[in-house]
Order: sequence, then C-alpha cells, then structure tokens
Amino acid sequence: MLQRVARLLVVLLALVTLALVAVWVVTNTTYGRERVRRFALGALSKSTHGIVKLGTVRGDLLTGATITGISITDSAGRPFLKADSLTARYKLGDLLNKRIAISDLVLYRPDIVIEKLPGEKDWNYRRLWPASKPTPGDTVPGFGSWIRFDNARVVEGHVTVRSPWSPRAGITARARDSLVNEALTGKSRLMVVEVPGGYVKVVELRKLSGHFPLLQLADPTTKVRLLDVASFQTEALPFRPPAAMITAMQGRFRFDDDSIWWKGARVDLPKSNMRGDGVYVIENGDMRLTATGQPAAFNDFRWLYPHMPEEGGGTAAMLIQWRGATQDYVMRSGDLRTGGAHILGDIGITMTDTIVFHDADLRFTGVTTRLIKEIAPAVKPPREGVLAGRAKFDGTPKRLDLDADVTFATYNRGTSRVVADGILGMAGTPVVVSARNLQVRMAPLQIDIAKLLFPTLPIGGTLTGTATLNGSGDRQLVISPLEVVHQDGPNRSRAVGRVAVHTTGRQTMDVDVIARPVALAEISKFAPALPLTGYATGPFRASGPIDALRIDTKLALPGDATFGLRGVVDFKSKELGYDVVLETTGLDLSRVMANGPSTDLNGGGTARGRGFKPATMLSEVDLAFGPSRFDTVAVDSIALQARLAEGLATVARAEVRGSGAQVNVAGQFGLDASHTGALTYSVRVD
Repeated sequence: MLQRVARLLVVLLALVTLALVAVWVVTNTTYGRERVRRFALGALSKSTHGIVKLGTVRGDLLTGATITGISITDSAGRPFLKADSLTARYKLGDLLNKRIAISDLVLYRPDIVIEKLPGEKDWNYRRLWPASKPTPGDTVPGFGSWIRFDNARVVEGHVTVRSPWSPRAGITARARDSLVNEALTGKSRLMVVEVPGGYVKVVELRKLSGHFPLLQLADPTTKVRLLDVASFQTEALPFRPPAAMITAMQGRFRFDDDSIWWKGARVDLPKSNMRGDGVYVIENGDMRLTATGQPAAFNDFRWLYPHMPEEGGGTAAMLIQWRGATQDYVMRSGDLRTGGAHILGDIGITMTDTIVFHDADLRFTGVTTRLIKEIAPAVKPPREGVLAGRAKFDGTPKRLDLDADVTFATYNRGTSRVVADGILGMAGTPVVVSARNLQVRMAPLQIDIAKLLFPTLPIGGTLTGTATLNGSGDRQLVISPLEVVHQDGPNRSRAVGRVAVHTTGRQTMDVDVIARPVALAEISKFAPALPLTGYATGPFRASGPIDALRIDTKLALPGDATFGLRGVVDFKSKELGYDVVLETTGLDLSRVMANGPSTDLNGGGTARGRGFKPATMLSEVDLAFGPSRFDTVAVDSIALQARLAEGLATVARAEVRGSGAQVNVAGQFGLDASHTGALTYSVRVD
C-alpha cells in the first residue's frame, strides 16, 4: 500500500510539475506570450465589428500584462483607438468568476475618436460593439456583466468627438447658407468641418492626463456607470481656440448610454477654482452646468468667449445651459474687477440668432468705453468716457426693458447723468433709437450727447429735466411730456411741451413747446450775424424737415413787446435760410440786440433769403411799420422794400413819414468795403 501511495504521489508531483512548467512557459516566455497575444487578438476580433491590432505582450501574465501598439478601427479603417501601450493587473480568480476587474491600469498616449457622421444611426463605438440580445430565460451574469477598473491612469491622451451638425430648422435657404459659411470660415465659435454627406461639429481634449480611482462600466445591480476622478489635466476645445486649460479636476461622475451627470465636482483652471453640478447629453451635446467660482479669472474663460478681458476676475455663481442652437449664460452674485472697473450683481444672456438679456441687475463703476469695445468689438461707442451707476434690464438690444441710473463722464466733454425707466431699443447702422413709455430724467444731460441725433446743433451746455419717449427714430420719436432747462454758460432757458423727431434720412421735427423763458442768445447761435440778447416767453410751434422747418410763434419780449414769426426756416444748411412773415408791437431793439438802438417798432412784413453776413447774404425784405420810434425820433410810418445780394443792397423803396415830413430813398449801397453804389433821396417838409 505504501508503495502504491508513493507511486501515486510521484505521478501527482509529476503532473503538478508539468502543469507549472506549462504555465511558466505560457506566461513567462516569449513563445508563450506570443500565443497569448494571438489568442487575445482572436478573441477581440471575434467580438469587435472592426479591425483590431496588438503589438507585443509582456509581463507575468498570471497577474498582469503590458500590451503595446494597440489599434482599433472600424471595418472601413476609420480610427477609434490607438495607444502606445496599456499596462494592467488582474486576478485569475475574477476571470474564473466571469468578472473583468482590472487594477493599476495605465494607458499611454491614447488617441480616441468618438464619432457619428451625418446619415449614420449609431456612434462608432456602438457599431464596433453592438449590444447583444439576451438569450430567453438566461438570467445568469456572464462575461461583460462586471467590468471594473481600479486605480486607472491616462498619460498624454487625445480625445476627439465628431457629431452631426446642421443649421437649425425653419430658416430660409439663404439664411442656411449664411450660417454654414460662418461655421466653416471660423466666423462662429463652433468648430465645424465638411464631410461626405454633410457637416460635423468637432470637440477635442488635448494633452489629457488623469488619475481615476474607479471606473465601473458594468454591474448587474445597476445600469448607472461610475467614474471617480482624483486628478485630471487637459486642453479642452469645445469651440474653436482658445482652449480651456484645465489644470485639475476632482469628483464622481455618473453616466449611462445617454448622459453624464455629476454633483460637487471641482475644476481648476490656471487662476480659477470652480465647484458645481452638471449634466451632459452625449447624443446631442446639450448641457446644464451650475458652478461657483472663487475666484474666477476672466482670462481662464476666453475659451467660452474670446473677448473676455485678459486681466481681472472675481467671484460669481454661474449657470451655463446649451439646448440645441440655444446657449444660456447666467451670472449670479457677481463681484468682478478689471482695470479700474468694478461690477456687482446678476446678468443672464441667451444666445441664438440674436442676443437676449434676462434678469440683469448690475451695479458698476469705472466701466470705460474702451473696456466695452474690448468685450463687444461690434459696439462702436460714439463718445469715449467712463460709465458708473446701476441698471436692470431684460430683452434684446432692439427692445430692452430698462430701469437704470447711469452717469457717463466723457473725456473733455462733461458728465451726463440719465435716469431711465421703460422700453429702449437700438439697432441698425447708423444706430436707430426706439422707445416705449421710456421715462427719462436728465440730471444733467450734455447737449453733446444730443448731437448724436442732431450733429449740426450749434448750441452747447446741458439739459436738466424730465421727458417721456415713444416711437422710433426711423419713423417718429415722440418726446412728451417734456420739461427741460437748458443751461449754456450764463444763458438759462426753460421749456415745456412736446417734441417729435425723425432722425434718419431727411431729419424732421414736430415741436409744440412753451418758452418759460428762452434765452435769445441761444437763437443767435443758429444765426451768428443776429447778436440777440435778453429772454422771450410764449408758445413756439415748428414742424417739418430740418432744412424746411415750418415755424409759428408769438413771443413776449422785454418791455412788454411782442414778436410773431410764421414761415419756413432752413436750420440744416451752413447759412440759415428763411421765408417768413413777421410782426411786432412795442419792439425795443436795444433790449433784444447787442448794441441795438432804442426803438419802439409796431408792424411787420416779409423776409426771404439765406444768411445774415453782409458780404454773402441773399435776402429780399418787404417791411411796413405804423407809428414807431427810432431813438428820440417818432414817425408815423416806415416802409422798406429791398434786395440784398452779392455785397450790394438794392433799395426799391424806403419811405419814412412823420411830424409833417416825408423822406424817400432809392438806389444801391455797398454792404462791405469792396462794393459801392449810389442812392437818391428826397425830403419834403410841411
């Protein structure tokens, strides 16, 4: 019996020895590793609807292996995965239990392409490994039911995602061609390239390295997969350059075939620390991300909007949503600084084919027009300066619901403050202003700003008061009610009433105001040859284009005098033009004209012409006055008919009657030193 037992032990020892030798040969020799490589390649090729290539296999295959030269493409040769090498450890017990549990995985320089081209139903990875239909009645988990990686690392990887892209539906062919051209030529932020059958949007992750303590791809107890990230660095290109420079990331990410979602993840950029939640839809690229930046540097977000300032930043809570062609960016509780600018508050911007602001409530100081042009290059501020104040607004630039109190300090042009509440719109080139029940308080407003609407205005100074605006500058902008005070040096004027302006094309006005009073010296700025002084009170009505403004007014002047004027005046031309009828009572020229004679004029007449400079004016006058006074001389009547042109005054009739005397004058006389003429006169005394 002992001999038989001994023989049996010898046989068993020989069998064990042979088994160990076989295992050693298979796992620790070049021949054995090559057999394993071929076996693995065959198994992968059978389960993959594509082309798999493996280079060499190294290591102790009982516990782990290193595979080099990995390549997986689809049947047409389009790439999915290419990597320099893959190193991993495993346990034979897990494999015997039909579990794939890999630890210490290191993937060197992987290049992964995930794509779905126009006209294709599935993504490339789903075509490479299509889901198999379960066998009826088979409920026992097998290979593929457990897939888990522990302590995985990726070194210098590159991931490219290519998905179908097309302009949004419901637009004209011309608009579609325009959007395609913008996308292909780099005028839009999306990276879009043309491929057979259409266009694809490209997203890249360059120089990707990371440490992932857990990657759970399959577990029979749940359909949700897990990815734990301990560290992560990459140059992310969701749009055209510049890239998002992610220097660190931590968090747990859950995902399935459709989406990725996370809570409390941390992402660090060179000068920014972000924490937040999010969800990303793999199929269409839709995303919702909420994050808090403490701090957040503007330069770190130039990948999102390239015109962000290069310097500065602050703290803010952010919401980013992408839904199809719609992008929504929201900032809450922002505290941002750049240069001398400081901005506090909330703002939301929705971008489609236009820009929509929502829930904006900002307070700001030191915001320069230079900064505005840097952030929004398409904006061309007509004046340079610094903005400060507060603003709440919602809507598009064409229709903005506004509640604001803004001070604008222009460089060398004074400071304006405007408080506005209502609907304001700006669009077109040149800019057309529109308003609806826009209540404005000027405290004050520099006339220089008003010259943006009326560049030829000869007056200066400031406006203080209130106005309500309605309408549009390309049709009619109505300012009613209007109550303003105009201060221009020592001249102070006040007016109440209504003004309507049409600011594009042929500028027109419709004015119905009451002067309470108006400084006549400001009128002289429209006609410098008329050195007016003093103040006038009363109604002033005007309508029509600026170059043919129809005027009707009757003003009370100093000394209980009145002055009425009706007719057409050209305020737009270099020389003031006029075709008017005037009448006056008790007019004392010494009180309304600089160096004017003492008079008491009663009467009127007509005047038609252009300009008031003697050497260049062209005018025809026909005046008749009743009982009047010149200095100390009283007359019963005055009549004058004359033409002034080319430096000469041609008097057809000049007659003065009074105190039993009559004087008549006719002929010509020069209006400047280079012109002369001859006058004839007669004097009759009773």
